[in-house]
Amino acid sequence: MTKRQVFFSFHYDVDVMRAQQIRNIGAIEGNQPASPNEWESVQRNGERAIKRWIDDNMYYRSCVIVLIGQETYTRPWVLYEIQKAWEENKALLGIYIHNIRCPRQGKSSAGRNPFAMLFDDDGDPLLTRY
Repeated sequence: MTKRQVFFSFHYDVDVMRAQQIRNIGAIEGNQPASPNEWESVQRNGERAIKRWIDDNMYYRSCVIVLIGQETYTRPWVLYEIQKAWEENKALLGIYIHNIRCPRQGKSSAGRNPFAMLFDDDGDPLLTRY
């Protein structure tokens, strides 16, 4: 079975350990998450550098998997990644990960659906641009 190249979208500070557990399953071949040092370096260079990093890392991916934790819907870069994937006709999939135990934080509560921030009840995109 061919593995699909995916981009994982998630709230780095809170859900990186949960995301790593999902990636370790090995069923999906995706991009490696940025190390804390790499992510801090990208952030220090501002909004344009963050967008460039996201754009570069999503470029060869055919699917974006949004790992939905308690605070994911509040993250502007996750919303940017969802909207970018939609505009580029990439497959989008959301997976709730709040019940995956994090070694540091344990389990968390389910967060709101981040797709609801960008799409109406009929699945049509809202006018908001991230």
